[in-house]
Amino acid sequence: MVSIQINASDESGISKVRVYAREKGSSQKGVLLGSASSSPYVISWPTYNIPNQVSAELYAEAIDESGMTGTSDAVYVKPVNPGLPQLSYFVAYTYPAATPAAATQKLQDSDAQLPHAPTVGAVASGGKASSHKIQKQQVAAQATPINVKYALRWGLLPVNTANEYYLYASTEDAVGTYKYVKKITATSTSSEQSGSAFVDKIITEAVTKDQNFHGMVTAKNASGESGLSNSMSTNFLVNQPLNLSPADGAQVASPQVTISWDELPEADEYLYYLYASDPTVGNPSALWTNYPKTTPNTNATYPAEKPALTKGTYYWWVAGVRFNADGRPTAFSFSKPTTFIVP
Repeated sequence: MVSIQINASDESGISKVRVYAREKGSSQKGVLLGSASSSPYVISWPTYNIPNQVSAELYAEAIDESGMTGTSDAVYVKPVNPGLPQLSYFVAYTYPAATPAAATQKLQDSDAQLPHAPTVGAVASGGKASSHKIQKQQVAAQATPINVKYALRWGLLPVNTANEYYLYASTEDAVGTYKYVKKITATSTSSEQSGSAFVDKIITEAVTKDQNFHGMVTAKNASGESGLSNSMSTNFLVNQPLNLSPADGAQVASPQVTISWDELPEADEYLYYLYASDPTVGNPSALWTNYPKTTPNTNATYPAEKPALTKGTYYWWVAGVRFNADGRPTAFSFSKPTTFIVP
C-alpha cells in the first residue's frame, strides 16, 4: 500500500481531490485510485490494482466549492508486485464469419474455440520480416471487410494456487479501465494456459485497424482474486488475404499445385495450410503447411518430395501474420477457405 499526499488550495475552498492513473503519455481520463474531501488530502493506493510493471502516470484533480477543477502535473510510476499472474501473450485473430452452418455456429461460440489458431510461441518469422515491412508502405489499403469475426486470445503462465483465471480487456490504454470478459478453469499442468473471446463481448462498435486492445489477467483461489498481471497490447489485421489462386473450385493441371494470394497491408509474413476437408469444420490435420515458420512470399508450390495429391477436392487458406519488435506474433488474419480439384 502506498500513501499519496496532495497539496491543493483555492480561495473558495476545496471540495474534493481525486487521484487517477493512466498509461504514460495517454490522454485518457484514467483509473480512479481514490479521493479525499478534507485536508490533509491523503489517499492509500494498493499498487496491485493497475497492471503490474506498467509505465504509468499519476495525476491529481482538485474540485473547488464552485465546481471548477484543476489538475496537477503527472508523476511517473511503475508498480512491481512479485507473485502476480503473468500474461505471456495477447493476440488478435481475424476469421471468416460464415462458411457452412456448423462452422458458423462454431465461430459464434462464446468460448471462441478458434479453428486452427496457431500456437503463438511456436510461430517464428522466416527471417525477412524487416524488409517486408518496408514494402508494406507502398501497398494500398483494402476496403472495409465484411463477414469476418474478430477474436482475442490471452496466454498466461500458471499460478500454483489458482482455481480459475479471469480475462480482462481495455480499449482505453494499458492501465485501463479494464472490462471483465470471461473466466477459464485452471488446469493441473504447469504448461501455459490460454483463453479466447470474440471482440463483440468487449465492444459493440466496428473494429478499426488503428484501434488498440489491451489485455491482462488475474488469478482466483480460495482467498479471493489476485492483483492485476502485466498488460499487453495488440490491434487487428482487419482485412483478409484476397484473390487466392487457384480460384475457388478450380481444377488444377498438376497435383504439384502452386498457390498464391495478394499481399496483405500491414501483415509482415504469412502462414498457409492445405487440408483434405474444410478446416472450419471438425479438426482436420494439415497435409501441407509452412507452420511454424512464416514466409514473406505470396506464393508457394506443393513440394515434389511430399506424397502426391490424389484425385479429389482440397481446401486451403492463408493467414497474414504481424510481429512485434520482439519477434512475437501479435495478430493473424485468415482468408476464407478456398478449394481446388485434382482430377
